[in-house]
Amino acid sequence: MKKALIIVALFLVPFLSVKADIFTDGTVDLKPAKLELAWTATCGANELTIEISGIGSLPNDSVIRDTCGPDLASLIEANFTDFNCRRDGLECTSIYETGSISEKRIYNGTVFFSKSHVVSVLIKEETIARTCPPDAFPSYVANYFATDGEVYCFNPDDANLNDSCSVSNGNEYLTIEVSAPSGCFPQPDGSMCKYDAVDIGGGNEYYALDLEGDCYSDNDLPTLNGIPQDMPTGEECVSFGGGVLGCPEDPSNVCTGGGVYAGGSVQNCQSGCGMVNDQFLCIDNDLDGDGLPDYNDPDIDGDGIPNDDDLDNDNDGKDDPIHGDKPGTNIPGSGVGSGGEIKIDLTPVVNELKKLNESFSDGGQAKDLDHNQDLTNLNDAYQTKLTSLMGKTSSELGYTDSLNLGNSSGLSSRLPTNDCTVYNFHPAGKTISLDMCFVADKVKPLLFWLFGLLTAWHIFYTINKTLREGI
Repeated sequence: MKKALIIVALFLVPFLSVKADIFTDGTVDLKPAKLELAWTATCGANELTIEISGIGSLPNDSVIRDTCGPDLASLIEANFTDFNCRRDGLECTSIYETGSISEKRIYNGTVFFSKSHVVSVLIKEETIARTCPPDAFPSYVANYFATDGEVYCFNPDDANLNDSCSVSNGNEYLTIEVSAPSGCFPQPDGSMCKYDAVDIGGGNEYYALDLEGDCYSDNDLPTLNGIPQDMPTGEECVSFGGGVLGCPEDPSNVCTGGGVYAGGSVQNCQSGCGMVNDQFLCIDNDLDGDGLPDYNDPDIDGDGIPNDDDLDNDNDGKDDPIHGDKPGTNIPGSGVGSGGEIKIDLTPVVNELKKLNESFSDGGQAKDLDHNQDLTNLNDAYQTKLTSLMGKTSSELGYTDSLNLGNSSGLSSRLPTNDCTVYNFHPAGKTISLDMCFVADKVKPLLFWLFGLLTAWHIFYTINKTLREGI
């Protein structure tokens, strides 16, 4: 069974009672701590010291050195200031070896510097310790320090079951400065409650009660210190600094029924709303500095545009990812007052498309596709141009195709060197010539105009069909 060592002269007390609380009024059962022999010792090496302690009789110096030596070696290594220790390929070590610490510099496996530091026992003392748990109560592993100097033990599960760290706590939120991600804060009745830092945007945080936290068993959690901010008086909000407001609120406006808050029946409250110093508040940012918290501000960014119509509620110059995702906005399906799906009104868009479609018809009757003779005139011009082009050669048209391969043989001899070459075939000893040059010269511009016309016609037909049938 692991023992919790308590040496009154050397350790800070986590639970000090100055008035009746859950530990002195019998809510949490206490048992006297067990008295045992204990010892403390201070070791040193290379001008660094550490303190160790243990239960039982004071050991000899050799055992003390072996106990504190490895920790001292780690402390020496952590304090290396030599710049060379940060160079690639260089290793700096500090290792405890039977009464002394060996410090070395190693480069590519070769030791080029070595120094030894003797571990000395500077102070050693035997004392009486009060430890938990008592032999008869192995589950009473947590310590409670009374005002009369006595030390008691209690069961952490008993404290967690009976403390005030619950939904009815008068300090669901803390208004002290955030100094750690999580920590424990003492309550007026002696309870130690865990709080977690909560980000509310704009670089601001506050502490919110963690209902599943355990400050009696988790010894790694720090104790949170600080003086709570001034509380609001009347209905006015107070500034908690950094653009954060604390505002009195009627729980019925921000909570739903089911639990107990300040004598009322409320639960499932809006984020940031709860009890602070026995007063129900809502904590939120005040983006525009108008004295209204963002959750209750009809114009969060103060640009004169109501939240429901403002695509940039946070005033960062960019449209928000989802219209209405900021506090104070309300759109269908946003989760504020509605659980339905988001509906988008496309009526203006449809109306504009209908107007466009009407421009292609007269009195509801479809117009002839070439009612203004534009396509006929285009075709006549094309036929005239085509007849002229058919009578010209490629050189007359001003272009010559060529392929030049320098410093090459074999392939170049096989390729035509002029604009066009007659290809000869020799099947069964006969010679057959294939002359496509004249045809190519004539067909090339024809194909260019033909495919261009077909492409334009297809685009025009597709748009017209879409507007007629798609609305």
